[in-house]
Amino acid sequence: MTFRVRWRVTSTLVALAMLTASQSAALHRNAPLFLQVGEAGGGATGGMRFSASSNLLFFHSDADLLANGNATTQIFAFDLASRVKREQHALYQLTSGNAPSRAPAATKRGRVLAFDSEADLLGNGGTGRQIFVSTRAKIVRGVVPLVQVTRGSADSFGVLVSPRRGRTLVFSSHADLSGAGVPAGAHLYRVSLPTLERSECDGYPCLGNPGLDLITPFSATHPDIDRKGERVVFTSRGDVAGTGCGVGISQVFLRDFRAGSIQQLTCGAADSRHPVFTRSYHGVLFESDADLLGNGSTHTQIFQLNLRRDPRTLTQMTFGTDGDSTRPAPNGTRRKIRFFFHSTASLTGDTSPGSDNLYQFDESRGLIRLTDGQTLGTDVAGQYTFAAFTSDADLVGNGNASSQLFILNSYPLYEP
Repeated sequence: MTFRVRWRVTSTLVALAMLTASQSAALHRNAPLFLQVGEAGGGATGGMRFSASSNLLFFHSDADLLANGNATTQIFAFDLASRVKREQHALYQLTSGNAPSRAPAATKRGRVLAFDSEADLLGNGGTGRQIFVSTRAKIVRGVVPLVQVTRGSADSFGVLVSPRRGRTLVFSSHADLSGAGVPAGAHLYRVSLPTLERSECDGYPCLGNPGLDLITPFSATHPDIDRKGERVVFTSRGDVAGTGCGVGISQVFLRDFRAGSIQQLTCGAADSRHPVFTRSYHGVLFESDADLLGNGSTHTQIFQLNLRRDPRTLTQMTFGTDGDSTRPAPNGTRRKIRFFFHSTASLTGDTSPGSDNLYQFDESRGLIRLTDGQTLGTDVAGQYTFAAFTSDADLVGNGNASSQLFILNSYPLYEP
């Protein structure tokens, strides 16, 4: 059985100014509509990701955000609560290598932090883009002791950390780290951090590769990991589940290590991409060019697949007829489906087709448009009512004309 979501559309034009904070102690009530994280102009910022269920935001940037002369892509952390409630700068630079470090991921409050880097951060002669992790990070103090996870002959990148305790990593690599004879291309690996730390392995590949699993021998991309690290959702053009369905087209798959299974979640006639677990981890959100529900859609739409129902139910979440909806970024709770996303469609009927805007879908409050045609970067991260994204727009009225990292608080836009 399939279902289609019905929108209660709220057409709200976002004012490009700061809102007056209320006297409430709650962060979403205190935070302004738009908050600019840094002040340095220029540079490239991306890889935004909130750490588990906290308001600590990690990202990479080559901007000189702390006026220390930085011009190389480094890992940064920003504490939203400290900025809003304590009026602290709350911006921390965590790496200082002579080559780029990118794509950080962390558990709550950043206690476990992982990222990839081209720099030889441990001075051991490492080359290429490799995975590093810190399991005893103290972000505010700038203490980030590192362990090198990979030492492959090709790049490893895009690491994720299981949110609950950070005991599991998932990442992509062009290297055949497990010696499985995989073909050229990006492959996905899963690592048990406790096993790696107990072993004498100083970076994969090593003797026996303790704690390392190849997720699939087929080339695969766009992974996401569940809270305990037991399930990984991803996309591949290969016959990963042995169904023979949709081979050569990007489909969504689920590897369940606890059940010992690989399941194919889509079999569309066009590509599906960017799968992410909902915050309940009972469902998967993804974008698809395919008309998965057979309703005549000719644009990219966002879908949700309920993993708890048998048979599983697929719900179409967007219905744009004049543009594409992409990049779902969950920001809900374990009981509520809520996510931010990009769309070039006029979903609320009050924008011109082709204008890229940020939207939020909330199952209890409906759909709302959050931006008004400003230039937006591709990446977006969500946490509760907060969306992190980049833009060169003057969103806080300070004359900005360069790409900056902003955090938008959607809470005031739903209030009467």
